Amino acid sequence: MGIKDLLTIFSPAKAQSSPDQSINESVAKVKEDCGCYVQFMDNEVVFQVRWGAHGLDCPLYRQSRDPVDHVADLEFRAKFEPMVNRHQAILNPE
Repeated sequence: MGIKDLLTIFSPAKAQSSPDQSINESVAKVKEDCGCYVQFMDNEVVFQVRWGAHGLDCPLYRQSRDPVDHVADLEFRAKFEPMVNRHQAILNPE
């Protein structure tokens, strides 16, 4: 790798996306792939939700190996999943 290659890599013309843009892209991807109540939550909440707090049948669900995080995920799910599902049922009656 020569100097020309390094200049290309660190060139301002090849600017990285802003942190806010990266966060928004991450949240959009989670909402697109999510199959549970988390997809209906605010972007700020979705960004902070751990994989273990997703619904058990959600493709994004991953059980935390940390016992403290696992308990926090269970508590989050128990508190918000019924609330969000009820709200969605009111908004979208079948």
